[in-house]
Parts: sequence; C-alpha cells; structure tokens
Amino acid sequence: MNLIKAWEQREKLNSKMTDLLLQGLQDQLVDYLRAVENYPPDRMAKYGTPFIEMLEHKIATIQDMIDKRAT
Repeated sequence: MNLIKAWEQREKLNSKMTDLLLQGLQDQLVDYLRAVENYPPDRMAKYGTPFIEMLEHKIATIQDMIDKRAT
C-alpha cells in the first residue's frame, strides 16, 4: 500500500500499518526538506512551504491517532 492510499484509509489501518504510515510520512518530509534546501524564496513560498505544512499536518494527525489508541 502506498502512502496516498494508506492516508485515505487511515481510519481502517491496524496499529502496525499506522506506524508504517507515520514513518513513511516522516521519511517523505525529510526527503522533501533536503530537496528544497536551495529553493529561491518565491518558489519556497509558493510550493515548498505549503507542501511542508501539509506533510506536518498529516504527521500530527497520525501521531494523534496513535496516541489515542495507546490510551
């Protein structure tokens, strides 16, 4: 299952798959941060920052799901 499909079905995933989704999103964020290191400010504002914020929101959402399942 790829990250897009896993994200769409995140409510149905078991704990192992949820952990894998979280790790995949974190890896994607790290890779993207490396890729945009040399973006000019206008390009970063238009493309880089919104995508980074979206990934951070997804990571926070999955982390909240994991925390809720643990309690």
